[in-house]
This record gives sequence, structure tokens and C-alpha cells, in this order.
Amino acid sequence: MLILRLWNYIRGYVIILVEGFFPEKFINVCINRGIFLWDINREKSCVITLKVGMKAFKKLKPIVRKTRCRLQIKDKKGLPFLFYKYRKRKTFLAGCLIFIGMVCFLSSFIWDIEVYGNKKISTQVIIDKLSSTGLKTGIWKPMVDTDRISNQIMIQTQELAWINIDISGTRAIVEVAERVMPPEIIAQDVPCNIVASKDGVLTSIFVREGSPVVQVGSSVKKGDLLVAGMVESKDMVVRYVHAMADISARTWYEETVNIPVSRIQLRITGIINEKYSIRLFNKIIGFGDSRPPFEYYDLEKVVRQISLGNDNQLPFGIIINKYIEKIQVKENISLEKAKEEASNAVWEKVKSKLPENSNITDRKLYVAPGKNSVRARMLVECLEEIGLQERITY
Repeated sequence: MLILRLWNYIRGYVIILVEGFFPEKFINVCINRGIFLWDINREKSCVITLKVGMKAFKKLKPIVRKTRCRLQIKDKKGLPFLFYKYRKRKTFLAGCLIFIGMVCFLSSFIWDIEVYGNKKISTQVIIDKLSSTGLKTGIWKPMVDTDRISNQIMIQTQELAWINIDISGTRAIVEVAERVMPPEIIAQDVPCNIVASKDGVLTSIFVREGSPVVQVGSSVKKGDLLVAGMVESKDMVVRYVHAMADISARTWYEETVNIPVSRIQLRITGIINEKYSIRLFNKIIGFGDSRPPFEYYDLEKVVRQISLGNDNQLPFGIIINKYIEKIQVKENISLEKAKEEASNAVWEKVKSKLPENSNITDRKLYVAPGKNSVRARMLVECLEEIGLQERITY
């Protein structure tokens, strides 16, 4: 697309407005006669705008007459019109040619790397790995072997299940999928015990292999031995086995939260201070004092990159840091609202600790108002599997 736009700009084109009862007929006749039109937009029911090359524009007169449309030139674009306008300013024309040459040259490099799909692995870690394998900002695009880089990244990074690298203009778009690491599985021929993965009270024990050392109703702590991988026969011969059992227990999760009824909030005043800096390649050049203008603030960063289209960003741009002032305001909330906030906050805190697909059997909430705050305590009881295999070390 970039090459096509540059080619049309070099040849020159005009933006025209076509008005008539059947502008679609005008477009169909042009296509049948091999006239290339692009960026066709309908302005009104009987009015369309489009772009056509300078040479093809000369062929439109008989088509306009045939389709009974009216044609109006809205604008003229391209080098031929630019050269004609500045034909007497040779230095300016030379500068334009040099600028176009520089843009074309810089467009053959990669200036931006975007990473998508990562949650656990940080973007910077992936970018560092890409850089070590040959994909980094400023590299010439023909030197980038995406298949080789993808294979090396997959070999080096066990946390990734899939990676795809797509070069679009001056951007490298990297999509990854993280691997879900399975729990360690001990082979069937390796002797092991079963220990408690967390505190609880045992509700059921079903042993398929091994010697149980606890009973239903026993209280256990994390790491306590539940089923031994050691079996003693009638003739006092001891052998080691791979213990296997299904062990369920009642477990508890408890959290406490305090919500103050009087607190300091930060509110936006509406005053905004902007600080500007310029990006040249990988360097940031700031202007003026770089320190934040306010004690409390929100920061919004706006990057305006110079680009040719969406995918062809050049290594130049302006960075605008917007500092939005905030001030401290004392706020008092009602007791009922504080109770509601405390209840929601303590539940979210407990919920973050619960295992996936946990079977909640009971949930108790205690809310007690104090002098300057509201205290909420929640106790959640679950029924879950707590058996964990552990290798036997001799």
C-alpha cells in the first residue's frame, strides 16, 4: 500500500467530485474502460468523491458526457503539481527530493516493535529476547528472518507456547501465547508419599496405594504426611511404592478489612500542564524543567509519531506529557456506605485466595463499626482436595 501511494503521488492525481442521478454508472464505465479509481466515498445520494491519476483524468470527459454527470476538481496532489507550483525555486525542489529519498530510505527499517498476548511474561523481557536474536529497532527489514527468530525464541523460552512475527511497514507485530505450565507429575515407578497441601480437617480418605497415617476427622497442617509410600508385608519386608489416594478436607480462608469513615481523597482540579519532548530514533530530548509541576497529579502520555499511513512510522515524533493537577480533599462517608464497602472489599480479598472451582460450603461475615472506621471479617469454609505427591528421598 505504501508503494502504491508513493507511486500515485509521484505520477500525480486529482481529487474530483462527481454529481449526477446515477454516479454508480460513471464508476462502472470507468472500470470497464480500465481507468483506476480509488478512495471512493459517497458524500450525498447523488454526489461521490474519488481519486484518479493525472493521465487517466484526461479520459473522463467522454464518460462524463455519456453518463450525464457533472465533474468538479476539488484538489490536485502529487509531484507534478508540486514541481509546477515551485518550478522557479530549484533549491526547494531539491530539498523535497532529498526529503522523499530519506523517507523511502528510513521506511526500509523497523522502528517500532509491538507485543501482544503476553500476561505473565513482561513485554520488555520479550523485546530483549527478540533483540538478542536479531529483531530490534533500527534494523534493516531484509535482514530479519522471522521464522529463524521465532524458532530461537521458542527454544530459549519455555513459558511460550507459540509466537508469530509479522512485519508490517516499519512495525514488527509480535503475537505470543503463553504456555500453561502443568504441575509436576511424578512417574508411576517413582516412590512417593502424599502430604497435605494446606491446613484442614479431613473429611474423606480413599487410598489406592500406600499406607494411610491419618484418619477422617484429623486436623492436619500443610506438609503433614497423609499417606506413606512405604508398605510393610506380613513377613516384615518393607517396600517403597508410588502412593495414590483421594483425600478431601474442610479448609478455611479468613480475611479482615478496615474502611475509614473519614478519609483523604484526591480530586481533579481541571488544571493541566503540558511538557513537550522530541523523540529522535531512540533518544528523548526534553524542553524546560522535567520535574512534575504539581504535588499530586495524573499523568497522560501522548505520542505523536510521524508516519506514512498506519504501519509506516518514522523514528521521529513528539511526546506530550499531560500533568492533571489533583488536590487532597477530606471526605466523610455514611456508616451504611462504609459497611457496604467493607463487605465488598473483604469478599474480594478472600475470593482472590480461593482455588479455582472451589466448593464453598459456608461463608460468614462479621461487620463491626468502630470510632473512626468499620471493620469487616469474613470466614469462608471450602471442601477441596488437599493431597499432594512428594518424592521419597532416601
